[in-house]
Amino acid sequence: MRTLVVGDIHGYLDPLKDALDKIEYDPSADRLIFVGDYINGGNQPIEVVDYLLHLKDQAHFKPVFIMGNHDYWFSELLERDLALFHEKKYIKKKYRSWMKKGGDKTYKAYRKANKGTVERHKIFFDQLVDHFIWDNKLAVHAGFDANIGFDKTRKREPHALFWDRSLFKLALKKFGKNNKRTNKFGKKRKPISSFELIYIGHTPTIKYDFDTPRVIGNVINVDQGCKYNGKLTIWDDENGNFVQGCSK
Repeated sequence: MRTLVVGDIHGYLDPLKDALDKIEYDPSADRLIFVGDYINGGNQPIEVVDYLLHLKDQAHFKPVFIMGNHDYWFSELLERDLALFHEKKYIKKKYRSWMKKGGDKTYKAYRKANKGTVERHKIFFDQLVDHFIWDNKLAVHAGFDANIGFDKTRKREPHALFWDRSLFKLALKKFGKNNKRTNKFGKKRKPISSFELIYIGHTPTIKYDFDTPRVIGNVINVDQGCKYNGKLTIWDDENGNFVQGCSK
């Protein structure tokens, strides 16, 4: 069984399909782990979620769907204001911050959807998990506070798991984009935590001038900016190879 880690999708279906084709995804033999942010950016949030549900139905190994901050925003909206979902002025005012971060396209799409689709997708968002651990490896949307560790962060600041950016910044500061494992004295740098690998998304690496994923210490960021450039990454945990799907 291969474990394939999928980066932030942000409402772009074509790059997801393209990447799955390139990596030759086999639903009978591969497990997919999605690091979150399925919506807010592209014009196909409904098509993306429908396709994720299709993948779930077809997969022999149950896919893992992790919650991203954009998914959390939308889940909160559906939980609190589903009855007022079609009150456009009310929703746009109350969820102004979400709208400015791509939620406007998501809201526009779902306002046109039928009630059954909205309710079915609400279940999908309600069932997202905040992390996944296997073989001493962690997948989480954003990160955690390395000063107190993953377990304490999850207990004290659970929202940090899909909002934190400090973990990735720390990895870059400590190891650099080229993953320098030793300091200037030749001493080996210690990893960020005891996890063998930590997979994250949330912070597009294009903001740090690189658009391909790489190991940085023991952190791998698989968000290469699909929200902005339509380029989505899938990383093969077995061999460290990756592919990138693109918009048509």
